[in-house]
Amino acid sequence: MLRYDCINSHLRMIWDELRCHSYAAAISRAIKPGDVVIDFGCGLGIWSMIAAKAGASRVYAIEAVDDMAQMAQALIAENNLSDKITVIHANAESVDLPEKADCLISELMNCAGFNEYDGAPLMKVRDRFLKPEGRMIPQRIRHVIRLCHLQTEFKSDDGGWANGMYGLTWNAVKDFASASSTSTDLRNYAWASPPHIWWDLDLMRDDLSDNQYRAGIPAHWEIETETTVHGVAAYFEADLDDNIMLSTAPDAPFTHWMHTFLSFPRALAVRPGDRLSVKISFSTGRGASTYPMSVTWTRDGNILDQFDTYPTSIPGAPSLSAESAGGQQEAPL
Repeated sequence: MLRYDCINSHLRMIWDELRCHSYAAAISRAIKPGDVVIDFGCGLGIWSMIAAKAGASRVYAIEAVDDMAQMAQALIAENNLSDKITVIHANAESVDLPEKADCLISELMNCAGFNEYDGAPLMKVRDRFLKPEGRMIPQRIRHVIRLCHLQTEFKSDDGGWANGMYGLTWNAVKDFASASSTSTDLRNYAWASPPHIWWDLDLMRDDLSDNQYRAGIPAHWEIETETTVHGVAAYFEADLDDNIMLSTAPDAPFTHWMHTFLSFPRALAVRPGDRLSVKISFSTGRGASTYPMSVTWTRDGNILDQFDTYPTSIPGAPSLSAESAGGQQEAPL
């Protein structure tokens, strides 16, 4: 997990050449001579410096973490760009700018997509300080989920992810751990379904007030081939502009984000015609991003299996059940 108050996390991002070259190309294409630019969550200030070199007259580099703001200031001075870039140590609630901007740059994606910690503040900065005709990088983020078959040997007969590991059983934590996003280099896998766009966010126009991603968004698949489903791969596709897309899909070029896999507590042996309904929400409790899932597997209208991957028996755990949501449970497809 990346920690934005840790220099090593920022170095991982800087060393991701695909990420940096993609952003640099989008920034160079977006910035016009004399533009005013906001770099929100500037980190080490790389986007600010690229924007200044591309012709921006003023760049406001906003960073909430004190150490990173100081490091950015030092790097900007080292590159002789202090006359164009102003580093502001502030968060979205306290920041105040003397003018509106032509372009707002951010890179606040987590492994699977947009990070709720940073999403709402970004929208506040956009609404307060971006000109009506202004531009954003990225301009759109699609959050995609896809059923996945892992071509690995599991350690128990039912396909459980950890039973028998080190000669111990792990039932008390298995469901809880399944909801946590596992960042990995997903190599030995096969797709068990087409991709499903879980959430499509237009950063220029949308906001986060409806909380869809937290309440849970359902996805439904009809299985086309006989296979075993071990969980869901989650990734994003970020449109930096109309021609440059950055993706963390397992079959896209590898990035520092790695791949996100959300495991089921047990493997599901499905066959053509079966239906899988997966409802995923987003939580930032306990200082980490988790993705609670509610899964229903049906065949000929009959429920074969049904489970949640974030049990309410753990204190403080959210629930996707109809009772806690205050609504009616969706009928299985």
